[in-house]
Amino acid sequence: MSADEVFKNIATGISSGITAFAVILGGAWAYLRFIRNREAHPKVEFEVDVNFVRMQGDFWIVEAVAHIDNKGLVRHNISKFTFSIRYLTATDPVESDGRFLVCMPHSAAKGSWLPHAWEDSFVEPGIQTRYSSPARIPKNATVVLIHGKFFYENKDWHTSDKLLAVPSLFAPTATPAGVL
Repeated sequence: MSADEVFKNIATGISSGITAFAVILGGAWAYLRFIRNREAHPKVEFEVDVNFVRMQGDFWIVEAVAHIDNKGLVRHNISKFTFSIRYLTATDPVESDGRFLVCMPHSAAKGSWLPHAWEDSFVEPGIQTRYSSPARIPKNATVVLIHGKFFYENKDWHTSDKLLAVPSLFAPTATPAGVL
């Protein structure tokens, strides 16, 4: 065997080894990035809240609020985006129904954060989006529970809940600066 053939065989072996190593390294990178770290899937932070705006007649006018923060690397599409607000009054017994530790027996509002004309919505990567909807809660409510839920395109879902005390109608108001 000539020196050229020996060199050619060695070069071919080294080239095959480097190619095999590159394929293994690429596979490991793809596994870590897309399977283990789930980079191709939405990563969202979802929070709900109720803002008490004012008392009007026998009701609190409130704003049901949803915050979605897309911390992932892919666009997040929302196909169904609902909320419900339940409440407790001062005369209600504090009971458990087995499903919840404290049962909220009254329904104040149910709705969607998506306008009727929209079929869906989306949140781009790195973007925080706020959705809101007006609602009303009876003035005799003492505690409210807001429950929010949205569905991913693949029909998986995500929920968020928040329990709040209704503001007191007799809470002292702040004195404006400079007034004694």
